[in-house]
Amino acid sequence: MKVYTNIKVLKKAWNLLKELELDGLLSGGKTDIDFAKMADQLLTQDKLNEFCQIITKSEVDFEEMELVEVVEVISDFFTGIGSAFQKLNLPVNAQVLPKK
Repeated sequence: MKVYTNIKVLKKAWNLLKELELDGLLSGGKTDIDFAKMADQLLTQDKLNEFCQIITKSEVDFEEMELVEVVEVISDFFTGIGSAFQKLNLPVNAQVLPKK
């Protein structure tokens, strides 16, 4: 399934990940994960389905898909973002420092 990494999609994905306190997955920052809370949000609050619909620009019910298929969609999204940032040719140990 095709995933999108345009600015509009990134903005929606960022806002959802921020709501879930998982924005470090996009920013590369440290993300402390409470697995019980995360599972609750992703599964029982339908945030995993919402995230997949955002990154595929679709109304597909990802809850009906096999887990391996959902993981592939999410993996393709983050791989696409990683590939785009590699083109910036930043040093391997480059860090974006927070504002003071």
